Amino acid sequence: MFAVGFWMKCVTACQGAILLTERGLIPDSMTLTRTAVEALFHAASLLVSPP
Repeated sequence: MFAVGFWMKCVTACQGAILLTERGLIPDSMTLTRTAVEALFHAASLLVSPP
């Protein structure tokens, strides 16, 4: 369940980053992109090695 939650956070952050980029807020979109990548890594690690 936690992996699914991290995946949903990744998708949400990616959508937000795209919207911010379209509006010209590049630094804020880069922050959300990093959040998305971190959430993706957490989800993948939970799938590979569950607690």
